[in-house]
Amino acid sequence: NLNFLEILFTPYYYINPLYEAQWNRLLEHREEIAHMNPYRAVKSMKGIAMEKWHALEHPYPSKLDILDKWGYDPKQLHHLFRIEEYIERYINGESYADCLISKMPEYLIKVKQGNYTLGDARWMGKCSLDRTIEMADEFCEDLKDEENIEMRELLEDVSYNIMKIAVQEELKE
Repeated sequence: NLNFLEILFTPYYYINPLYEAQWNRLLEHREEIAHMNPYRAVKSMKGIAMEKWHALEHPYPSKLDILDKWGYDPKQLHHLFRIEEYIERYINGESYADCLISKMPEYLIKVKQGNYTLGDARWMGKCSLDRTIEMADEFCEDLKDEENIEMRELLEDVSYNIMKIAVQEELKE
C-alpha cells in the first residue's frame, strides 16, 4: 500500500535508537520493498483510487461543510489525479522515490483549492478513475501475484528483531 510505503522515503522521521539498526535495514532496501510484488502494489493503488472516487461526494460528517461549499471534496479529486500519475510512473519503471514527487504540484494545489464545478469534478474524476483502472488491469493482466522472497524474509526478520528487542527491554524493567 503506497500509504504505508511512503514512510520509507521521507527524510523526516524520528526513530527510537533501540530500533535504528532495523530501520536502517528497511531503508537500505526500500526500493526493493516497494517493488516486492508489483501486482499487489498496482492492485492496491487501483483500490485506493476507487476509494477516492467513492469519497468524492460521500457525505462524511467531517466533510459536510466542504460538500456544502463545492458539492464535492476537492482533496479527493486531487488524490484521484495524484494516484493516476503515480500508477502510470510506477508501471513505467520509475523509482518509487521519484513516483512520490508529482510532476504537476502546482496543478494539484489548484485542484485541492476547489477550482472546478461539481459537474467538471465528476467528469474529470471519472476519467481519471477509468484511466487508472485501465492501466492497472492491463499491467496486471499478464503478471503473476508473487513476492520477492528475499524481501519477504527481510521484512519478517526485521519484524522478529523489533519484537525481540521490545520484549527484552520490557523484561529488563
